[in-house]
Amino acid sequence: MPRQFSSFVTFVFSLAWLFASAAHGETYTQIASSFNHTCAIYGSGGLHCWGSNFSGQLGDGTTKDSAIPVVVPGLTGVTSVAAGRVHTCALALGVVKCWGDGSDGQLGNGTTNSSPTPVAVIGLSTFNNQPVAVVVGADFSCAQMQNILTGASTVRCWGGNSIGQIGNGTTSPQVFAPATVSGLTSVTHLAAGSYFACAVTGGTVRCWGSGNSGVLGIGSNTNSNVPAAAAIGITNATMVTAGGSHVCAANGTTGDAWCWGSQDYGQLGDGVILRLGYSATPVYFGLSFRPTKLFAGNVHTCGIVSGQAFCWGFNLYGQLGNIAQPIANNATPLPVTGLTSGVASMAAGLRHTCAISTTGAVSCWGDNSMGQRGSTPLGTGNPLLAPIGVVKCSLDLDGDGQVLATTDAVLMARAALGYTGTALTTNAFSANAPRRTSTDLLIYLSASCGIGP
Repeated sequence: MPRQFSSFVTFVFSLAWLFASAAHGETYTQIASSFNHTCAIYGSGGLHCWGSNFSGQLGDGTTKDSAIPVVVPGLTGVTSVAAGRVHTCALALGVVKCWGDGSDGQLGNGTTNSSPTPVAVIGLSTFNNQPVAVVVGADFSCAQMQNILTGASTVRCWGGNSIGQIGNGTTSPQVFAPATVSGLTSVTHLAAGSYFACAVTGGTVRCWGSGNSGVLGIGSNTNSNVPAAAAIGITNATMVTAGGSHVCAANGTTGDAWCWGSQDYGQLGDGVILRLGYSATPVYFGLSFRPTKLFAGNVHTCGIVSGQAFCWGFNLYGQLGNIAQPIANNATPLPVTGLTSGVASMAAGLRHTCAISTTGAVSCWGDNSMGQRGSTPLGTGNPLLAPIGVVKCSLDLDGDGQVLATTDAVLMARAALGYTGTALTTNAFSANAPRRTSTDLLIYLSASCGIGP
């Protein structure tokens, strides 16, 4: 067999595996970030993850970091995803599955075993009571539950509980079976911080677990192993988001917004940077800033106002996304460079931030030392101060709307190895395939994927 043809065959087979395992260039609908990894729902309910993976939190069966989004195997129909410090959970076809670090029982499989692939949470659902959303903290996980007969909406949690983050009135080190959070009814939104969680009910926000830095919003920094009284001064919230040691809430219609907790890096957005300082009661943004969505990272926060993205707080790695303020922390909202309109949702991690556009494209900025931006090159000392697309390269090489190893992999192999002419495949000549010649393919591969002969 000629050497060039042998290389061609090997390349085609390796590409065929790639096409089977990841359909890049997808439309994304929801995104979640935590410390150093991100996951996003794509298409009709598949899941991609990228970034740090030392505990298997990417879910691809390995513990290798990835700057390229990898498919989480065995998940279809995903409607909710949440990223914790080193574990991840998703709701797929009505079943909550978790993966990554399980040392505190946060995977919900009744053990302290970790898993690099999804495992089902045991004992969460009943015929009448079904999960509708999932959130995760540093060492615990929670699901918002809906009774399909009565409509009642409650919360169940499992995992680490040394500070009462499960919310069932105990402080046992771990809770291995999902436990119902005490005294919560009519829950409409749920969020988890590092060692605490918060829920919106009746327009108020109630939090439980660690009260460090005043994150419960009740005027003190005491812990609570059941939902505390409503955060002071909030009566019309529709959503809540929780970071490492701060919380923000907003009304998605009016733009009323509040933040409370730690303000040591300016993450409350109130103009104050106070080392070891905090506000134990919600700080109202007032009329000057009216976000309808808020997203708390570990020590920074982002919000959306009329489709425009803003961020504030910790910025050592450029996670605020403003080129004019490259590494300095900022205690008031800064516009994210290039994202002045069309932003649908965001996710904030420890040192990076991501956004989804109204067309379903994902862009990320900040640190990429573990691949958390979802783009190459991966490595230390490689921060990015403005958004960059995550999966720019679609594997639909001929552009006919289908990803096929029998066609697209052959076309990529031929183009990348410098073959001329076209591949003799039906789809390559179909009316729905705009890229047919080697020149077409080389232009596309160079512009979108950085690949060439």
